[in-house]
Amino acid sequence: MPSSWPSFSQAEELAEAHANENGLLALHAEVVIPALGFAEHDRHAGALDERHVRFIFDTTRRIVEYVEDRREPPEEASKPAGKAVSPVCIVAAHDEADHIAGLVLARMLPAPEFNPHVIAFPLLAAETLDRIAEHASARLRAAGVDVVVTKLADAIDQLHQLTVPLSLELQQENQGRTTISRRR
Repeated sequence: MPSSWPSFSQAEELAEAHANENGLLALHAEVVIPALGFAEHDRHAGALDERHVRFIFDTTRRIVEYVEDRREPPEEASKPAGKAVSPVCIVAAHDEADHIAGLVLARMLPAPEFNPHVIAFPLLAAETLDRIAEHASARLRAAGVDVVVTKLADAIDQLHQLTVPLSLELQQENQGRTTISRRR
């Protein structure tokens, strides 16, 4: 790295100082996310080579994962007891910068109220859908859902399987009855 670039330890020290003074949310909103945006802009403009892009992403990811908010937490209003955990599945839209932004979001969601799950990166679109389905399937099955599908053809097949027994059941109920219809 050029001498003007900070080392990871210098970047971490700056990040910790900002988080200690302003809070973890401010670190991410004012430093991490804008830095990712600038890096993406420069990368797409050809102003950053792959080695610098890798340094930025690796350093940013480590900051997101390891810098803690050491400020005194504000007193919270009492929350309703027994509130169900709201699961959240986070998927990168395009690239590694989006994935790191997703890690930031997962990190910032309050632990008792949310259960964030960040889908790994990089994955092909089909693999991403499979991971989402796996994550959702366990929760949905626990809630009493029998089948989870992620493809249109599978949904149509499942609906046909559900409707055939229903139509047979209706036919059996109506056996021996005469249906009269009126013309209008």
